[in-house]
Amino acid sequence: MGFRGEPPPKNFAEYLTIIAVGGSTTACELISDHKTWCDILAVKLKSKFKSLWLNNAGLDGHSTYGHIVLMEDYIIRIRPKVVLFLVGANDIGLETSRIYDKEQLKKPFTGLVEPLFNYLVDKSEVLNYSINFCRFFKAKRRGLIHTLWNFNEVNQSDIPTEKVIPIILEHKQKYLAPYAERLNRLMDICRLNSIKPVLITQPTVFGDLVDQTTGINLARANTHNWNGKVLWQILELYNDVVRNIAAQHQVELIDLAREMPKITEYYYDTYHFSNTGCQKVAEIIYQDLYPLLDNMQFPTGKLRQMQEDVR
Repeated sequence: MGFRGEPPPKNFAEYLTIIAVGGSTTACELISDHKTWCDILAVKLKSKFKSLWLNNAGLDGHSTYGHIVLMEDYIIRIRPKVVLFLVGANDIGLETSRIYDKEQLKKPFTGLVEPLFNYLVDKSEVLNYSINFCRFFKAKRRGLIHTLWNFNEVNQSDIPTEKVIPIILEHKQKYLAPYAERLNRLMDICRLNSIKPVLITQPTVFGDLVDQTTGINLARANTHNWNGKVLWQILELYNDVVRNIAAQHQVELIDLAREMPKITEYYYDTYHFSNTGCQKVAEIIYQDLYPLLDNMQFPTGKLRQMQEDVR
């Protein structure tokens, strides 16, 4: 399928099938296989559900613009029972779809050439790696690659309140309503295709506190255009939209943004999780998700028996 994880089981309808959708904090591209939070979460859930399949459809740089295309063109055809949406970071200040929203789902060729191209990519490691290298250098030129931070070397700065107020106001007036519309559309896509959505808020290492491991003031740490305190204030505006959409549609919410500890050990940059961080994310999501799955009513009656068999 082109996603990160095990291929789908042959008796797909008899499984509890879950796909995680999101950007780079879901894809976890710098984390080894079997160490991403999706992989660890799958292992935890398989201890409770005998027949469970969880796949990672996170795509680096994807925003909700890309999630809509991914859902409409790909995932509804797969028909998983549950989709996890970890959203927010890539939608901050977004007025239109990002480069990756377009490029990662764009087909390079059409007509008779496309099947041959796809076949060659599938069979040739050299061609596959060449395509990935091209994508990497494109991303590097556009400043979209991941960065391994040394948090002890991050500069510190204060931003006066009079400068923060117009920044907050701009996001409230310009970006939040369209973001809510895109989330509403994702919820509608799920509803129309009998998919149970679970919304997950986006955490960051930064906020208005001191890191308990290093003693770094995370509120004053520079984060590109802002400091940590302002970044957290802005991200929480978008997380509040996710919380409101979950309440309006009466869908399940995992508030990872509030539950994930702000400790530099869990991150390698602003948003992306380290190996230890992936373990913590999987633990938090599992604690919230398992009771939800246990109580959900799915189309097939075999799922309850799966749970009973494990118990």
